[in-house]
Amino acid sequence: MGKKSKSNPKDRVLEAYRRIYNKFDTNGDQKVKIKEIADALGIPESDARAAVKEVDKNNDGHCNFQEFYLLVKSEQKKLANASKESEDSDPGRWKSCF
Repeated sequence: MGKKSKSNPKDRVLEAYRRIYNKFDTNGDQKVKIKEIADALGIPESDARAAVKEVDKNNDGHCNFQEFYLLVKSEQKKLANASKESEDSDPGRWKSCF
């Protein structure tokens, strides 16, 4: 039988975010740069720059882990809101998919 993890669900979520952060931080300097975000997501650097600007608390132009976490959570919220607005505009549209 497998060994059970002793960490709580919140710790496991943070560990998952840390693994994602480390994939974005391609040079391992603990600063995710605009270019690293743009390259990882396949988006223009201007879009990555705008996203970083929203969460860059220390104004260094990079994302440390805490800022990266805020960025991901912010983008998730935007996606959820956009999805909700889309469903609200045509609730039957999604029912036909199932």
